[in-house]
Amino acid sequence: MTTARLVPLEELPSLVGEVFTIDSFRITKDEVNTFEDVTGVSYSYRIHANDYPDGMIEGFHSLALVDHLSVSLVRPDPKTTFVFNYGANRLRFPSGLTTKDELSYRLEVLDVVPKGDGYLLTYDSSITAHGADRPGMRVEWLTAAYPLTAGTELRSEKTARPTPFQPKVR
Repeated sequence: MTTARLVPLEELPSLVGEVFTIDSFRITKDEVNTFEDVTGVSYSYRIHANDYPDGMIEGFHSLALVDHLSVSLVRPDPKTTFVFNYGANRLRFPSGLTTKDELSYRLEVLDVVPKGDGYLLTYDSSITAHGADRPGMRVEWLTAAYPLTAGTELRSEKTARPTPFQPKVR
């Protein structure tokens, strides 16, 4: 996996128009099972098993990966900047994704506008199965970035919660 590009708060507007990608990764059946068990969607899939493709990745599972995949590519410098998810403008699941698919991720910075002492960032993000005409998930989402306040302590790598999902980049 590549190291994320860290961008100082004051340089965030320079990201507009930039595109970042992960060319190839997979979501495993175990990861799908864990997501389904935690969110309760596995019950529906068991009842209607014949209606879903084998190894289907739930749309909201793919959406849940957006933040993790994005910060693995580019993010405001966490030593100086506090960032949080601000919401989404549009969300679609135009085609299916499965655990058999080789996937790619695309992140485009659409806009960065001042908001208080920081910025509101708008992105176009998508996860697409290799060879598919349409993405399996596409979202226009927002994050807000602000300067850290004095006295704010960062979590060290030792105290940060572990992330079980690590995209299998090929």
